[in-house]
Amino acid sequence: MDNQSFIDAEPAPQKTTHEMRFHGSGSEYFRIWIVNTALTIVTIGLYWPWAMVRMRKYFYANTEVAGDRFQYDGPAKIIFRGYILVMLAFLCYSLANIFAPLILFIIILLFFIAWPWVFYKAVRFRARYSAYRGVRFKFDGTLGKSYTINMGYTALTFFLGIFFLPYVEYRKKDYVWNNLNLGSRKFEFKGQAGEFFIAYFKAVGLVLLGVIPLVIGIAIALAGGVQMEQSGSEDPNIAMLAGFAILIPAYIGILVLSAIAQQLIFCRITNYTLNNTTLPGIQLHSNINFWKLVGIHLSNLFLIIITLGLFTPWAQVRRSKYILEQLSVTTEGDALDTILSTEKTDEDAIGDAAGEIFDFEIGF
Repeated sequence: MDNQSFIDAEPAPQKTTHEMRFHGSGSEYFRIWIVNTALTIVTIGLYWPWAMVRMRKYFYANTEVAGDRFQYDGPAKIIFRGYILVMLAFLCYSLANIFAPLILFIIILLFFIAWPWVFYKAVRFRARYSAYRGVRFKFDGTLGKSYTINMGYTALTFFLGIFFLPYVEYRKKDYVWNNLNLGSRKFEFKGQAGEFFIAYFKAVGLVLLGVIPLVIGIAIALAGGVQMEQSGSEDPNIAMLAGFAILIPAYIGILVLSAIAQQLIFCRITNYTLNNTTLPGIQLHSNINFWKLVGIHLSNLFLIIITLGLFTPWAQVRRSKYILEQLSVTTEGDALDTILSTEKTDEDAIGDAAGEIFDFEIGF
């Protein structure tokens, strides 16, 4: 290569990392949360869709990246439509469980058939009404693919066991991220299923740490009860008391370890998924620390319990703030500005709104 080639070669685009920031506070969100809670109780749950919209708007509006914040403008009336549908389905389930157990199987089957459609509609809705710098997200996955994953693959777990569940979760992430767009630019997820299996197997191992002493406690307690019955004694047996002494803390331990296992799955899968997801010229990053997340989660649960639920808004803000501030994006040159400046946001919004009548949301 001659010297002229070196001179003519374009320099590599400069990379800039933008960290995500969350500006919300527990005291500020408490005012929204307490009103939402009161109105939901007074209206016997009917206000819940509007409460959900207010909550989402607050968290979106307080989340910033590269100097700008996200927006959410989902209509509560559409969430209300889905909410009523879910409530009617739950009512039918409850009545069938009491008065017509044979019909219960049919209702469960109908729910299983409808769930892929519900999942597809909900993801599509959430994307449509979320935006950044006025540019909307879009979801262009197909309903057929949702049925393949949420019905086909899920059905296989009944035959292959729960050990197939990590693959189902991997396929869901692949389906959502590879069909998600910011404006007309598509996200790309390049992850593999192996990390999902590792996350779930480690979580199962954690729970088993609590199951073993629980089984031992039950065995000792039962052995003590059998010994008492054979001897005809009515006094508490030492073996039975010892069994219960192990049983109670072991049960509490399982609850704690289950909560930790959930955080492990969330942490590993979130980090892996985002670290393997890109937009053109943009790389997503996630650096959530498992032990910090566990500390926040367990302390939140403790404070919610001792305050009879009043700490809930602070807990939600505290957890969200930590997670969001471990996320960032690295852009090559002005890739982010280029993407956002070339989108026709108003035209996109009108086009999306045209299909609104066929959509609904259940609020998850």
